[in-house]
Amino acid sequence: MKKAFCFIVVVFFCINISQAQSFPKVKVTLKNGQVVKGSKALISNQSIAFSSAGTPKTFPLSDVSLVESRKGSAGWWALGCGGGCLAVYALVLSSNDPAESGYENSELIPGVILLVGLSTGVGLLIGTLTDKYIPVYSSGYSSLINRFDLNLSSVQPNKYDPKKKWDLTLSYKF
Repeated sequence: MKKAFCFIVVVFFCINISQAQSFPKVKVTLKNGQVVKGSKALISNQSIAFSSAGTPKTFPLSDVSLVESRKGSAGWWALGCGGGCLAVYALVLSSNDPAESGYENSELIPGVILLVGLSTGVGLLIGTLTDKYIPVYSSGYSSLINRFDLNLSSVQPNKYDPKKKWDLTLSYKF
């Protein structure tokens, strides 16, 4: 059972490695010096495909010098700041009775919406300013997929492990 499980995990891992890599926002530098910005990029072994200004573009990797990508974390920052503000506001309101403070629901709800909207905007600004381009492909280096080396070889049983018939190694070249 363990052997079958390990084999399935290795096969699944190899299939995932061989699939194309996708990135939300990219900046592609071609070998002629032209820089093209786009979104929804898909890098395969032979080409990169993305949309730039609403039009799909595809370039072979032989024409590409550098591909840089952003994580796209602005949405997560906005969600975290807006949700955090809403949670703090909910804790404050649950600890104090709104009727005792003299405020009515018609006064509290617009205030909550305003503060959550402002904190979401601040989170969006933080996420946009901190999300920098990082290189994901360079023509001078091999891609991350090509750096993996998976070897399966038969070996002679030895006195330490007489049942061993196969040797499976997975290595990563830095």
